[in-house]
Amino acid sequence: MPPDESPYFLSIDIGTSGVRSSLFDSSGNELEGPRSVRRSPDPDDPSEFDPETFLQLVIECLDDVHAGCDEGGINPVFAGVSCFWHGLLGVDAAGDPVTPISTWADTRASYAADYLRTRLDENAIQEATGCHFHSSFWPAKLVRLRETEPETFERARKWISFADFLQLRLNGELVTSVSMASGTGLFDQRRCTWDEGLALECGVSIGKLPELAPDGASGRLIPEFRNRWPRFSETRWFPAIGDGAANNLGANCVGNERAALMIGTSAALRCVFEGDVPESIPEGLFCYRLDRRRIVLGGALSDGGSLHRWLTDTLGLDVDDASLEQRYLERPPGYHGLAFLPFVFGERGTGYHSDARGTVIGITRGTDAEDIVLAAMEGIAFRLAEILTRMERVTKPKEIVVSGGAIENSAYLAQLVADVLGRDVLRTETGLASLRGAALFASEQAGFGPPTARSGEQGESVQFDPDRHRTYLAAFERHSRFYARMFRRG
Repeated sequence: MPPDESPYFLSIDIGTSGVRSSLFDSSGNELEGPRSVRRSPDPDDPSEFDPETFLQLVIECLDDVHAGCDEGGINPVFAGVSCFWHGLLGVDAAGDPVTPISTWADTRASYAADYLRTRLDENAIQEATGCHFHSSFWPAKLVRLRETEPETFERARKWISFADFLQLRLNGELVTSVSMASGTGLFDQRRCTWDEGLALECGVSIGKLPELAPDGASGRLIPEFRNRWPRFSETRWFPAIGDGAANNLGANCVGNERAALMIGTSAALRCVFEGDVPESIPEGLFCYRLDRRRIVLGGALSDGGSLHRWLTDTLGLDVDDASLEQRYLERPPGYHGLAFLPFVFGERGTGYHSDARGTVIGITRGTDAEDIVLAAMEGIAFRLAEILTRMERVTKPKEIVVSGGAIENSAYLAQLVADVLGRDVLRTETGLASLRGAALFASEQAGFGPPTARSGEQGESVQFDPDRHRTYLAAFERHSRFYARMFRRG
């Protein structure tokens, strides 16, 4: 890098709740001032988005950050992008959208996942692709579109993610990263190639999927955007990585020592480690990639902060009431006698049941709104505990770092997770871990390597209460019995 260039990194994080952008140095320290945030047009329904509208959110964020660069005289050298996994978008020969973006929350393809189970060996598919058959992944989405919208299906010349669409519009190239491809359900995790046989089963040839970018590939903005953002005119843009992988990077959770537990719009628990795909991927878990040398193993829930927001809105709780969190913390574990199966937005890990629905068991006339919310949050913690149990068949993390907007803003939720897991957890001070992770990935790709001292290494340790943990274990067993009865696949 020439000595007169500043080693600053432009970072963009694209989630279903909105878009964030900022500047970082090569050690992952965020610069003060230029961060920009744009909320999704409909954060309460993250299942489907208009790609042009979402593209405009990214452009508006970059307008803001560019203004900050202008003010500070900064020319970012490289750009990293984090984007939500699993989103599917069809484009025509000109690269224009012919479908909306169908996200992980779009459950319309549930029946198609069931159909694929009758055609193929799901266990073998999971071992190859790291994904179960489910409406969140591309195979079921493609089958649904082929059957219900055949004309649209035929019009699509490429099937891509929103990250690929963004790169096409900003950089003029239609390629995808191994990371983004690995979350589609059409990617062979062991061979790092598209699974041609599965793609053909879904009615798609390999030629209709984006080309895989080589390691270290980067591009520049097309002239339109170089003119709009002169400070970015020489910036090299790396293809996007999946937001979950970026979250682990940003929360300093790489290697077998640390797992990242995220509760934002959705929820997830993941380990990222270097090496081969596990010889046997535990049932109910996913296995994706950060890149060609690092694996992402874990499980995800469709319900997280979105469930809390929906319940508090529906039940009329005042989330701005400062005493609400304190009342949550003071309530004994499971005092309400409820079991809440948190599948209001469908189920992913660990059962991937297409017909799963949110269910509350044990309501009496003494049940109030706060009881239901607390039972729902306990249900999320129980499902994360089940994911951890299965992860420990492959890797046994010594530390669990929690992040995500919902848990970062809730002392109760962090304590609940610690008490249910029976593990002390570390609340990262990083904030917006996926945004930081995208910058760190760009730093690695640019040759700076993993920084020896990253910001946000230490945060508040939340210690679990052994007595509360024992009570939660009994409640978890009850929860698991109800789960087994209600969502047994025939």
